[in-house]
Amino acid sequence: MAAARAALSFVEKAIKSHNVVVFSKTTCPFCIMAKQTLSEAGIQKIQVYEIETREDGADIQVEV
Repeated sequence: MAAARAALSFVEKAIKSHNVVVFSKTTCPFCIMAKQTLSEAGIQKIQVYEIETREDGADIQVEV
């Protein structure tokens, strides 16, 4: 339960701290397309979290 609360807190803080946030998996084709589309649209300040590289990635995935 504490891990879920921590993940939710992380997600909420990330969203409040950045204009554009992407919670991604490096091999997900939809994530790759989303990041590419944002880049092609000229959006430069994108905060990307590759969740499979984080210990709390599974908890973050549940929250998003």
